[in-house]
Amino acid sequence: MAILTSVAALEGYALSVTYRNIGARASNMRVRGITGFFRISKDSIILTAFLEDIVAIAGVAIAVAGLYLSSIFQTGFYDALASIAIGFLLAGYAVVVAAESRDLLLGEGMSKDEITKAKSIIKSMQGVKEVLDIRGVYFGPGKVVLGIDVSFSPDLRTSEIERTIDEIEKRLKLEFPQVHYIYIEAETPLEVTLARKRETEKNSKG
Repeated sequence: MAILTSVAALEGYALSVTYRNIGARASNMRVRGITGFFRISKDSIILTAFLEDIVAIAGVAIAVAGLYLSSIFQTGFYDALASIAIGFLLAGYAVVVAAESRDLLLGEGMSKDEITKAKSIIKSMQGVKEVLDIRGVYFGPGKVVLGIDVSFSPDLRTSEIERTIDEIEKRLKLEFPQVHYIYIEAETPLEVTLARKRETEKNSKG
């Protein structure tokens, strides 16, 4: 029992350190709470450490409960039950970590709300006629690459389009700290027409 208590104390300290680390990172990224941090950062390493500490403490608590009940009722049933419960706990932990890692490996994208907000920001820029397409994919913890197809007003000069693109990048990076790279492609009227035609055909087939 003394060993389990020592383990719980050590894991509790480790959890507090991880929690403070998450709080500091969340503050730097201007997000609130643990959920908001993991939704934005996609840092599977710190998520693994955080969940591992929680699972370890929960496992110790279950083990202590099993030993205590077994000693009271003079049977190994509760000890065995605690072992099974800890096994399920570890399995659940493995599933969560595997799912998070899988999403990153397969190219997890930004949420629909974030994409909608990004589109709204781009459309509000002077000289932007239409946002044809926007894709945001995580390529690492807290790092997103954005690919955007934009139709600009036909009367804009090249220098004006370049300034507008620079302003779009500044606004998006300010709003979304996780965005590290932005690629903006200016579409011509012909390309816009073809893009709309492809979208119409895609919708009709779907």
